[in-house]
Amino acid sequence: TWKDQLYSASGNQLLQIISYAGGWSIDDITGLAYKPQYICQHKDRLFAAGGDMPQGYLECTGYESDSSWSAGTGEAFNVGYKDGDPIRQLAGLKDNLIVYKQDSIWVLRGDNAQNWFQHRDEKAVGCYAPHSVADVIYGHIFLSIDNVYFFDGERLVPIGDNIKPWLDLIPIAYRKNACASYYDGWYRLSFTNGTYNNKELLFDINRFITTGRTAWWLNDGRNINNYIIYDGPDDDNTIHMCDSNAGHLRKMDTGTQDDTVDVESQFYSKHYGMGNPNIEKMFDRLKVDLSMSVGTVYLTLIKGLGIEAQLEIEFGIDTGSATNLWGTGVWGVCKWQSSDLTRFTHEVAIPAKMDGPTLAFMLKHKTSQANV
Repeated sequence: TWKDQLYSASGNQLLQIISYAGGWSIDDITGLAYKPQYICQHKDRLFAAGGDMPQGYLECTGYESDSSWSAGTGEAFNVGYKDGDPIRQLAGLKDNLIVYKQDSIWVLRGDNAQNWFQHRDEKAVGCYAPHSVADVIYGHIFLSIDNVYFFDGERLVPIGDNIKPWLDLIPIAYRKNACASYYDGWYRLSFTNGTYNNKELLFDINRFITTGRTAWWLNDGRNINNYIIYDGPDDDNTIHMCDSNAGHLRKMDTGTQDDTVDVESQFYSKHYGMGNPNIEKMFDRLKVDLSMSVGTVYLTLIKGLGIEAQLEIEFGIDTGSATNLWGTGVWGVCKWQSSDLTRFTHEVAIPAKMDGPTLAFMLKHKTSQANV
């Protein structure tokens, strides 16, 4: 969007502008002869690339115009001239335009044709999934051919090392279909281990920025082909998730989808190393922080590398009182210790012990959508 207008670039038709004035209208922008696939607004100009445009070719409009392309007062230039590396996405970052190619990243600095300056990042890393690029705090996150990276315009940091087993499940032919968004402090990456997106990885941005730790959760079984975020001054700061397989539009924090069927989900944490597997570990407290509507959540602790349930806790959310007790697990009776029902923070005593190399968590939500 730019200047209250919506622009569409599909790669198989001319650039289009979608507007509303008593009714919706879709009009071709004829100033650009090509059919671009990627567009971006940067420094009061429109930039276009991909589609049937020459490989590595980038065009932009004149200042504050959507029609004066290179044939008029706009500009055109090559990024990484004839390097055989196709452009996969365009995105603004700070004062620069980032040109994501399949095997490289280029930073475009300047204001006009007289001072445009191209700089190629030294690392041989690019963006393989065009719609995986998300603008997060202090930078971008995107999916490459074999990892997930954080890029702040200068530093390129791999953040997906501990989720490589999941990333390796993505068929190369369908990796480009992965899509992502940034919402409420989380980078959300939807991907597939088959032919359509059926899993979602959630990355805790705030923890990464403040501590450098890479904390991921896996939401299994959710089909998301695109995200829509309403975050304008007149919006309610919500996220909608599009499922083109079922024809549904799902809204976060609602218990059902548009045909009144319950929205179910389950999250897997990474495996946390617990030191020497031969030394017994003692646990005495577990704290869960949720934002959700009324419903039931099942929390399972997973021991080792397999899916071996060692403790399953079932609890309900009661906004009126703290009468809902946690269930009984394999390791012993779980009792309330404290509860802030406004924030839905629940703390429970678990007289538990284990031995083993790792510990992971699985969170299942059956009747209402959990925001973890």
